[in-house]
Amino acid sequence: MTILLGVFPYVGATETEAKALKAELDEYHREHADTVGHLSALLGHDLSAYDPDGPLPYDRLPPPGQGNIGGWSMGTLFPRMAREEGLTIAQIADRAYVGGLSNLQWAAVGTGEQVADELAAWFAAGACDGFAIVAPMTPRTIEDFGEQVVPHLQRRGLFRTEYTGTTIRDHYGLPPVTRSPQALAG
Repeated sequence: MTILLGVFPYVGATETEAKALKAELDEYHREHADTVGHLSALLGHDLSAYDPDGPLPYDRLPPPGQGNIGGWSMGTLFPRMAREEGLTIAQIADRAYVGGLSNLQWAAVGTGEQVADELAAWFAAGACDGFAIVAPMTPRTIEDFGEQVVPHLQRRGLFRTEYTGTTIRDHYGLPPVTRSPQALAG
């Protein structure tokens, strides 16, 4: 089995620049997203009729994994966090949505070298086999990652410098797809 960790990379020329980028995007989400609606869908219970400054209606939430899009993990995670930390509906909704969704994916924030250091540490510890880059802002995230993080990973021997084939199947060591004459005939 291969384990790929999802990571939101916020990369800047300086750590301060990277943190400012993350803060800017977090604030944008706070202002322009229906965070309570999103939490309602994750938990499978419409929270719009409740006071956003009040507690979650724990006794009205469906059991984790039933009637929600958040599955068992989010149906357990967010109510537990709200209860343990005394968070209001608005606060837990903000946490569930804002922050690069960093409750669901890990956010690595810093210079290209700092982000590479974090990725390398997780990989070296055996916590994963690789990473799935989740782009909080395209194409900028992909470009910044390719220009500022990948060279550091390549110098450490943790990212390829050449491709071994011409298709994605080649890169994963999978055999080519073949079709029988009958399949091609329709």
